[in-house]
Amino acid sequence: MAISKKELREDVENHVKRAFQSKEDIFFTMVHMDYFDEKINKEWLKQVIEETYMAKLKEEEEWEEKTDFDKLAEAFDELSTLGIITLHTAGADVNDGDETVLEVYESLGVYQYKAIGCCFYHHQDLDRLIHGGNVLFLAFGDLHYDEEKNLVIGHKIVEVLNRKGLYTEWNQKRNARIQIVNFSWQKRFDTEDWGRNRTAKFLTKD
Repeated sequence: MAISKKELREDVENHVKRAFQSKEDIFFTMVHMDYFDEKINKEWLKQVIEETYMAKLKEEEEWEEKTDFDKLAEAFDELSTLGIITLHTAGADVNDGDETVLEVYESLGVYQYKAIGCCFYHHQDLDRLIHGGNVLFLAFGDLHYDEEKNLVIGHKIVEVLNRKGLYTEWNQKRNARIQIVNFSWQKRFDTEDWGRNRTAKFLTKD
């Protein structure tokens, strides 16, 4: 079912707040959604994206030089060098994330031996943040579902996150996710590749 201009504008704001796509990619994504109403003027949509994008750039000027996202990105990159597959916005939910982890693992080929675990957050986790939340939930685990190794990997993830300046809560119970608390989603627009190729790049280094 097609959505209204008001709803479309809200969707644009969400894409811009996430900041994982360029203006051009946001436009392409939205006009190819099933709910996009072909009666809506595409030039109007481009203008809305441009206005929202520029407003966010203005907001970014007031941010700290290093944001919580920057700290998270540094932590994920370091964890990747330690053999932990790390993924930003890995699908819609935990099941999607698990499937993406498996796809990354299978793509590593002869480097599969380097991968020992995973850590990710998904779209719903991110959307809670951009709508006023302040906790980022991280799913993680051993790739072969070994509970003792799960704990080891969890402790390593927490250690790296804390060292980067992020605050965590984790009760160490089975299937409990790590929480990064007091987390403010402030991601600047950039040209980095935040997809699955990023973690694979670190895992396939000789």
